[in-house]
Amino acid sequence: MEKFSIRTVRRLLILLLRIRNPDPLYQGLNLLPSIDVLIPVAGKDAKHLDLVLSNLQKFCKNPINTIFIVTPNKNALDIKNSNNIKIFNDSEFLSIDIESLKKNNPDCYNWCVQQLIKLNSIKVINADYILWLDSDTLLNNYRTFVTKNHQLEIISDEFHRPYFVGLKKCFSFKIPIIRLSRVSHHALINTTVFKMFEDEHNIKSINDWLNVILNSIDKKDIRSEKHNWFIFGASSFSEYELYSLILDKYKVPRKKVYWWNESRKASIYTEDFIAIEDGALEKLSLRIRPNKPYSISFHSWNQT
Repeated sequence: MEKFSIRTVRRLLILLLRIRNPDPLYQGLNLLPSIDVLIPVAGKDAKHLDLVLSNLQKFCKNPINTIFIVTPNKNALDIKNSNNIKIFNDSEFLSIDIESLKKNNPDCYNWCVQQLIKLNSIKVINADYILWLDSDTLLNNYRTFVTKNHQLEIISDEFHRPYFVGLKKCFSFKIPIIRLSRVSHHALINTTVFKMFEDEHNIKSINDWLNVILNSIDKKDIRSEKHNWFIFGASSFSEYELYSLILDKYKVPRKKVYWWNESRKASIYTEDFIAIEDGALEKLSLRIRPNKPYSISFHSWNQT
């Protein structure tokens, strides 16, 4: 009976969150806090980075100071509009021995670097707020991420228990009773709150975070990339779920909104944008109406 009740509450919460309100923190003409943006770019996503940047600049209502792009080879990126953009190699941004990390952790290297880039951004970027944005995800509707009193928290209805098992192992977080997820491929980070958490747990450097991530990995969780897109250990730690638990811990005022994300085949859109350039955003909006998602992700596993 208890399990049924929890399941029922979860369904009701999802139904309430799914009420369409793309910009619940909308403030009209009021001044909004400015933010910085971090985009870790894997090699496979470089081809549609201009599209990601265009949508970000169009749909983000908060003023953007600087966009930080971190990638394995910054010389390989060709960005059309580089205003307020800083580009770093992975090794520059992390200030660790990348080759040693790759040698010692070959099965989870790429995933581990993506996690570390986001976690280290709190120390590298001097900003009150940082938007973490995955390089395979487009904003597709207007969003106010933070006001003077609240920040946006994006909720999805996926729940991956091993994330919380790993975080409980490292930080003694309780596994949530209501099984919602905050893995939405982008999140607004309050750096002050994040630093409070780091101080409380004596996390002073990128190497401390590396130890946390590696300690969270379940060594039994070894899966073949040939048969499954999850790599070794990648199901044991989530930076997005970590931050959501930090928000809960410090009771940060926030407004929850359902993610309304759709996974699309990347090649269809990137070919359109390369061919059209001007007016491409309008064509994309027309294509996906009337049920316009708030964000679109070009996941490598989606070939449909």
